[in-house]
Amino acid sequence: MERTDQNEYIRYLEDRIKKLTKANTVKDYDLDVLIDTQNEFLVNNASNLKNIFADRPYLIQNIEMLQKRVEMSNGFISFLSKSFWWKITQPLRVISRNLKKHIKYQPFDFSHIKTINDKVAIIIYAKNPSSSDLEAQIKSIQRQKGFSNLEFTVVDLINSDEVAETAEAYHAIYINSFVTDNHTLFSQKLLTNHAKYVVYIEQDLLSDNETWLYKMVRPIVDSYASVSALYSKYVPQIQRVKKESFYNELRSRIFEIGDYECLLLPNDRTDIQFIPPMVIDDVLVIAKQC
Repeated sequence: MERTDQNEYIRYLEDRIKKLTKANTVKDYDLDVLIDTQNEFLVNNASNLKNIFADRPYLIQNIEMLQKRVEMSNGFISFLSKSFWWKITQPLRVISRNLKKHIKYQPFDFSHIKTINDKVAIIIYAKNPSSSDLEAQIKSIQRQKGFSNLEFTVVDLINSDEVAETAEAYHAIYINSFVTDNHTLFSQKLLTNHAKYVVYIEQDLLSDNETWLYKMVRPIVDSYASVSALYSKYVPQIQRVKKESFYNELRSRIFEIGDYECLLLPNDRTDIQFIPPMVIDDVLVIAKQC
């Protein structure tokens, strides 16, 4: 091979090396790094999908157990109401109800706000990827009056980066349901870490009322209620209980908060012997003592 041919061949090789170098970069990123990142992303997605398939029997079992628990609860209530002792005490209960009809029960007094200093854990179940909605909800809760120690936990049900970033921005505990591997006991312990009261809230619930959360937690602090439940004002069953219950005290325990209805569940059956099980359905927020 002549020298000129050698020089041309060298220039050809150098040109090819330059082209290969350019082909191995995308802007300022090395193509190998991008490929490794893509492979890692695919592996993570495959792992998440594998976890979903692995969890499917567990989730199905939980759905089945919840359905059976609801039916068992209804059956247990029926059992309690149909007992022999329940039947023979009916005349006494009728007299008691008639007497109680003449008693006017005053609703819980919220006129003076006393700050709750105990830690209250706020658990938000995020199922909407919109970070602005979650951010607005956290800000709204932070503006609630009557609290000095609110701790937020965001349970991510959709594996969203936006949800994770919002939780980090507001110093909230973040739990990704896709990677907890069903360690429910650990998650529950983390959710209510050193908190005396816990509030479970679904995402997107907003209210202009600055004391709606206080009105749910304060009666529990004062041992007036065991659980507080918040419903949409348009839920038919809570309206039915509010209008048709012959227990005046029960009706006084249901009150409006903006576009919502709040029920303060009694601590026992001493004064209110029966509450329809329909109050279990369509609850938006639940507050209780840990």
